[in-house]
Order: sequence, then C-alpha cells, then structure tokens
Amino acid sequence: MTSPVDPNAVLMTGENSFIRLSPDGGKTQSDRVSHWRVLWCPAGAGHALFLKSELTDDAVRIYSDNAAVARWLQKEIESLLFPAFADASLPVVRGEFTRSGGADATATERVLAGDTRIELA
Repeated sequence: MTSPVDPNAVLMTGENSFIRLSPDGGKTQSDRVSHWRVLWCPAGAGHALFLKSELTDDAVRIYSDNAAVARWLQKEIESLLFPAFADASLPVVRGEFTRSGGADATATERVLAGDTRIELA
C-alpha cells in the first residue's frame, strides 16, 4: 500500500487526541473518541469530535463548529484511521468547543451542542 502522506506537502496543522476505553484489558473497546483542533486544512479551521460509545448505544456521533472541516477529516484521515467515523451520511451536529487548563495543569475539552454536554478531561 502506498502511503497517503506526502513528506513534501502540508496536509493540515493542528492537534488530534484519541480516547479508547476497554472493559476487558484491551480485548474489546466500549468507547472511542477522536478529537480534532484544526488550525489549518483545505476546508479551513475548526474543531471536530467523533464519538462512538456505550452512552450513544454504539452509534457514531459527530460534532463540529465547522462541518466542512469534519467532512474533510472524514474523507482524508478518519477513513484511514477508523472507517466508522468516515461515514459521510452521518449528520454533523453543530457544537461549541472550549478548552480550559493546559500543559501545566489538567486540560479539559468541552463540547456543547443543544442539550448535549461532553467533557474530555
């Protein structure tokens, strides 16, 4: 397989963190989260959160403050990392993203979308 990464071209700049929870020492995963803070990509800048959890009955949920960024991430990156997050037929829910804390303290990422509140700490 040819690598999708061109070492001579910037694909995007930003941050990506993953959370994977397992009730059985890693044999299975009960929850999976992919959080993105995109400073630049061809679709612009913004945040995206891809979530598949027992709390969502194992359904994938996508939250973003820039749906074009979420769709770009699905097509270019999530399709390679976790195909369930790359399903373009899934709706992108508009969310407000905030961060508190930092490198010298506990960092917390928050997403508010209607009556849904998600905290990653």
